[in-house]
Amino acid sequence: MTNFKIEKYAKLLKDISISNHYAFVHDLRIRLQQEISQVPALTESWNKLVLAFNHEDEAYKHHKLFETKQIVELDNWRISLLTGMAALVRMRLKSMTEAERKAADMLETEVFQTYRTIHHLNYEAKTSDIINLIEDLNSNKHRSAVITLQLQALLNELTAANTEFNVKFNERAEEYRQVKELGSATDARPATDEALKNFTDTLEALYKSNEASTKDLAQRAIFEKCFFIINSVIDHARKTYIHQKSHGEEDGDETPPGGGIG
Repeated sequence: MTNFKIEKYAKLLKDISISNHYAFVHDLRIRLQQEISQVPALTESWNKLVLAFNHEDEAYKHHKLFETKQIVELDNWRISLLTGMAALVRMRLKSMTEAERKAADMLETEVFQTYRTIHHLNYEAKTSDIINLIEDLNSNKHRSAVITLQLQALLNELTAANTEFNVKFNERAEEYRQVKELGSATDARPATDEALKNFTDTLEALYKSNEASTKDLAQRAIFEKCFFIINSVIDHARKTYIHQKSHGEEDGDETPPGGGIG
């Protein structure tokens, strides 16, 4: 009897990142489908693994899709308007007109304080800072300076852009809140791991049973092909994990891009 076996993988699955865990099981699912279809005795344990992974897949994809294309585009637009405002104020600091220079000097602190820090903030903090800036520029203190620099139209556009972003962001945040009720990909991992262990235990038991009794060559070839696929996926995941760990590239959370919803 040839001593084929599956390499140990339990600790690896606990250590690797969310995305790598997802990729690990997804890879197994794709590469093993053809072999599994030829072994009816594996159907039950395989279906349990597929069911568990489908739950992880749904949770993983929903969490990763918080930042939609529309949210990114709306955020970029409001930042471009703020950038344009900052550029105009800076340019008017060197204006030939004294009134424009004084107006620009009055607005410089408020505009540039927001502009300099905005790129390092999450979506909600950006919205808040822009609202504060708009309120400052619309106040009686800065009213005349805004008029002198002819910034009112740009200020109105920034207000509209920030409001539109906030509406769409809150809509997406509510969708995300509802999705979170499904559970996170992290929460789903133990069930997937348990189903995978049940499947690989069943596979090894069937292989040993075949070798101890009928020694069916066709079945042996299928089992050994399964072992090869599983071990190659384990080896790839282990090498990826070691590389990422050595380069400080592990991604251990599911926080949506832009800072999440708080």
